[in-house]
This record gives sequence, structure tokens and C-alpha cells, in this order.
Amino acid sequence: MLECPPGGRNPKASDDGGTAGELPQVLDAVKISEGLLRLPPVELRLDVTLGSGQCFTWKKIAGGSWAGIVEDKYLVTLKETRDDIHFRFFIPLRANCRKEVELAPSPQITAEHAKKAYVALQNFFNLDVERVKLHEEWVAKGDPHLASRAQAYPGTRVIRSSNLLECVIGFVGSCWNTIKRNSKMMWNLVSMVDGTREANGCYMGTVAGHRFFRFPTLGQLAKLHPKTLRGLGWGYRASTVKSVCKFLERNNGLWWLERLRTMTTENARRFLQALPGVGPKVADCVLLFGLSRFEAIPIDTHAWQLVRRFYLKSLAKNAGLSAHYIKAVIALRRRLGRKPGWAFMVLFVGELADFRILPECRRAQTSKFFPSSGNTKNERPPRPVVDSKMMKGRKKIKKRCSSRYFPPSSQREKRCRPRNGIMDTPNSNVRRSKRHRRYSATDISYIKV
Repeated sequence: MLECPPGGRNPKASDDGGTAGELPQVLDAVKISEGLLRLPPVELRLDVTLGSGQCFTWKKIAGGSWAGIVEDKYLVTLKETRDDIHFRFFIPLRANCRKEVELAPSPQITAEHAKKAYVALQNFFNLDVERVKLHEEWVAKGDPHLASRAQAYPGTRVIRSSNLLECVIGFVGSCWNTIKRNSKMMWNLVSMVDGTREANGCYMGTVAGHRFFRFPTLGQLAKLHPKTLRGLGWGYRASTVKSVCKFLERNNGLWWLERLRTMTTENARRFLQALPGVGPKVADCVLLFGLSRFEAIPIDTHAWQLVRRFYLKSLAKNAGLSAHYIKAVIALRRRLGRKPGWAFMVLFVGELADFRILPECRRAQTSKFFPSSGNTKNERPPRPVVDSKMMKGRKKIKKRCSSRYFPPSSQREKRCRPRNGIMDTPNSNVRRSKRHRRYSATDISYIKV
């Protein structure tokens, strides 16, 4: 593990001016340490690590800095410079915490506080793993796709979340969701009802106008009503979160999650899939990002497209992920070698829209409806040519079918806002009687011109 004095070295020694003055202002917290991590860019870059969907409670703030909470004790701000990363550690003021809260800090800041905070940051980024050696192995392995992405995305690391409850709830919300939307949902959950959360001792401080809170406890989550969670943007996942909390309360609370650390990977995966709403993908996410089981490979829709494009080309075009999940994991483990979870994250980052810089990643954005025009620039592909006679025929069908049984054609392809007490579902803004409620606009798809 890398060693560094609690205060680090003078941050003003940075070549590109990554000084303390450029870091965001922090309020309602006490600074205990600051310095530089002494890590080259190939070891750690913040955007590809914290912005790739491994955690959802870290926030990118003004100036390109990142801020988050480590081990539910320390508020950390990180600033990426040209050659290093500048860090600052904070602890909340005693006035922000109740007396019975165990994590309330001592008013006297000692070197022991700074040392523990630095060790916590080391554990969070898995700094005991030397990514340089892994990078050399990936290049020497002969896989052109892995080698090219390892060169294009240096500093991609796998994190280790110390709060398993936060990890499980975060990845339950990630199912059929985007990283940005899921981060917003988690941020709403953590920062809801400021007065109540401050009274429970969860307020950590304010960074550049953003208030940071610790993740709620199991008891606080269990008391939330599903309607409250839906109001925070969780939608149908609110009932799943409630079911997970009830399951954990019936099974000795967080002890059920903590004992997964002592199990084998296969047993831990089987136990995790016993949770409501947790499938193979969510279980592998918790194993990789919560328990540091680097042999776990979570495969979602982005990774499934990558696997079919590069490693399982023999599969049928209509092959689904659910039926071939184990086959895809085995294929990636054979090709990626040691610590396949780290190599998978390098491949996965290239599939995200925010980090697509390689030509092969840009070509992956096209589909059969919008074929590639041959260039690799981020240009919108041309619209397909539509026969005018075919469009006239479709207009006649729409006009003939636009009665009380079917909604207007302009409202068929988009989700409409609830109106007059009708549910927010597609094609539900037209009132229908009970007699004809079994009909829907999808019946038009069966009519051929």
C-alpha cells in the first residue's frame, strides 16, 4: 500500500497550479489534512473512476473537483492536476451531530485523524493494487480491444464501497436506468428532509453550495413510505427498496450483509440474489464494488453489446442477455486474465456516451435504422428515406382508428403527463369505458399497409 505522511507534501509544488486556492470552499466542517496523493495519471483519474457508475453519491462540482464521503466519517474533496491529485479531508462540527452519535468527532484534531482518513481513501480507491502492472499485462495479452482502451482510458480504477447498504440500494436503483438519473435519485434519497437528517447527525458539510449527508441507516430507510420514495424519483423501484429493507430487518439487519465478506464469491452471489429485486447483474456489482471480488464481472446492456461485438460473435442476432449471462461472464474471464473485473471496467468505460473517444466506440452508436456513413465523427446519421405512398396509407389507417378506442397518433409514441387523475402510462390520457378498456394503441402495429 502506498505510504504518505498525513499532511502530504506542499500542494503548491504542482506544475499546473493545482493549489489549495483552486479547491472549492467547504462550510460547516473542520479540515484535518490536505496534500497530494503522489499518483501518476496512469494510476488514477477521477472522471473515469467516479463518473463510470461505480458509486452514485460522489458529486462533481465547480472547477472539475469531486467531493464525497468515505467510510461515513470523512468528507473528502479531490482536485485532479496534470501530474497528481490534490486531496482535503474534513470532519463535521460537533454542533452538527447529536451526542449519542458514535461518529461524532473529537474537538481536538490530531495526526491520528489524518492518518485514518488517508487509509480510508486508500481503501476506497484500492490503492494497494498497482494498475501499472495490470496495464502492462493487458497490452501484452494480445487483445487489440483491451489494449486500445487501456491506452485511451488511463487511470480507471475499481473502487471499494465501505457501506454495503448504500452499495446494494444504489445498484438496485441502477436497473434499467442511466448513471446520471440514478445519481440524482441517490442524491435525493441522501439529502431529503434537511432538518430531520441534521437532527439524526448525518449532515457532513457544504462544498461549493452542495450539502453532503451520510447515507441513511437501515432503520431510517425502513420507515420511509413507498410514496415518499416515488416522490424522490425512484418510481417502481420504491417497492423494491422497501422489500430489501424489510428482508434485512427480518435477518439481523446489516449483519446479514457484513457476513458476506467472509464467504466465497459463489456463496456470496447466491446470498445476494436472495434479496428482493437483486439479480445476477446487481449481485456482481455488489461483489466487485462493495466486496472487492475482482473476479466478478457485472454485465448490463452496454457490456452485452460489447461482448456480442468482440467476444461472442457466433451468437444469434436475437440472443438475449438473460439466457446467455453465464456464458458471457465465462468468455470474458477467459479473455481478460488476472483480475478480470479491472479489465472489464476499462472496456465498459468505452461504451459510455460521456467517454466515447475511440472510432470503434463511435461506430457502436449506430444501428440498423441509422447505418454508419463511413466517417468516425460525432455526426448525426442521415434520416432514412420513407416512401410517400406508404406514408399516405399510414395516415388513412391512423385517421380510421383515431376513435375513442385509440389515442391520437401524436400521443402514441411518447409518454404523456397525467391529466384528470389518469395514470402516467403510455397512451393513457384518453378516457375509455370499461367495455373497451382492453383495447390499446399497440393494436395498430398489427395493421399492415
